[in-house]
Amino acid sequence: MPKIRLALMLLGLTLQGASAGLAEEIPSKTTHQAPAHQLLTLNILEAGLLALKNNPALKLELLQVENSTWGESLATARFDPRISASANLSGDNTPRILGNSTEFIDILSRSSEVRMGLEKEFETGSKLALDVRSNFSGRTWSDRSATQNQTRIGLSFTQALLQGQNPEVNRASIELAREDKRLAEFRLQGLALSIVAETEQAFWDYLQSLQSLALVQESLALIEQELSETETRIALGRLAPVEKITLEAEVALRQQDLNNAEAEIQRNRLNLLRLIQPDPQNWAVTPLQISLPLELPEEKLEAFESHLALALKQRPEILQAQTEINQQRLEIVRTRDGLLPKLDLFISLGKSGYAEAFLGSLGNLPGSGFDLTGGAQFSYSLGSRAEKAKLEQALNDQKSQSEALHNLQVLVEFDLRKAWLELNLARTQIQTAKKTKAAQSARLEAEKERYHAGRGLAFALAQAQRDHFAAKIEELKALIIYHKRLSAFFRYEGSLLHRRGIVALPRVES
Repeated sequence: MPKIRLALMLLGLTLQGASAGLAEEIPSKTTHQAPAHQLLTLNILEAGLLALKNNPALKLELLQVENSTWGESLATARFDPRISASANLSGDNTPRILGNSTEFIDILSRSSEVRMGLEKEFETGSKLALDVRSNFSGRTWSDRSATQNQTRIGLSFTQALLQGQNPEVNRASIELAREDKRLAEFRLQGLALSIVAETEQAFWDYLQSLQSLALVQESLALIEQELSETETRIALGRLAPVEKITLEAEVALRQQDLNNAEAEIQRNRLNLLRLIQPDPQNWAVTPLQISLPLELPEEKLEAFESHLALALKQRPEILQAQTEINQQRLEIVRTRDGLLPKLDLFISLGKSGYAEAFLGSLGNLPGSGFDLTGGAQFSYSLGSRAEKAKLEQALNDQKSQSEALHNLQVLVEFDLRKAWLELNLARTQIQTAKKTKAAQSARLEAEKERYHAGRGLAFALAQAQRDHFAAKIEELKALIIYHKRLSAFFRYEGSLLHRRGIVALPRVES
């Protein structure tokens, strides 16, 4: 059995405008530096592509899509012309009494037949067959012999008048095979959509942990600087020794935050690597670096109704349900055809030539020898209980699938409306977080001036720094949450792959 290698062809990758949102690259400070492994540098588009390329479940779905293409070929083969041929030879030696003779005479009989035929079925329920055959027979007894060759060319035509006459019924197996292929493609699209969406969520989580670490390090450096200045002022007698206790406690808290931030980086890094590199051997040794988007994405959203119409049109789940309903419709057409009586009309016309030798019989074909046969065949299952039961079952299945499609459309609208509300809330939260950070920054500067002028307390300064740090973290979270909710919104809309410029085409090579 030949090896099957799976190749994912990712075409249509467009990076328009991506560089505008990717201002700088931040290396992870907690990744392992392994010279034997190449540094993995990713932006969000590349992360999604890498996850698609390496996902084992997607490879299985690609094989299913490839397998589904053969079903149509198998179904179409019914209407392919079929050629047939046969040849036989026989002979016997039989003692017989001829005429008035009283003695047995050995009679040697021999015969042969060579036949070739060509037959084809049509979608209209017709069958056309061409038959060419040559028959030879001969006898030899005593010193006498007699031979005869018959060459016949025949054409026959059969037409279904009731059952099997509808072209839609005769093409149903082909259409069902095509619908199976569409189902496999929609399942592939849905899986790819989920993979990219999950990878983007993991990307933003990892990016948030990197940014949080940078903010914690910045905050720790500032509080350590304040502690150093406070110790200097205490040594000069300008402050009481008790003032540094608050700052020392704050330094300890920031160091604890630093440890938590580093641990969070490791968790999010592992989750991202799990999606883009499924081999566990690479998780601990692959250096990972990702690009940092600093601003809001320049995505222009339409009115919600436009996004809803798009979701109901292109969500893979909706397309799968619609395809299954169409399959059931084809099954109903086939089942109803099975309830009809079988009535076939047939006619056969043959032209024959006779001679002692083959070439002579072939030359005598234009002669008067011909044959004509015509008639009809009828059959019907009394009661047709099996066919009626199949039809009732198919009709009930169609009703169930139609109801399931309606429920799915309601669920799609609910998910999209919820994602729309959360997306708008996230955008509002960004502006609120920016204002809060600006206010906390002004408060921190005021507390610094008061403290350095000797009119403030270390506790008030530490509190202002903590609040300012928390405001920066909240602004970062608001930005990341918006990116994550925007990605989720496009996933619920079914347009995430298209908006990322990803078109997945399966190909299996042996």
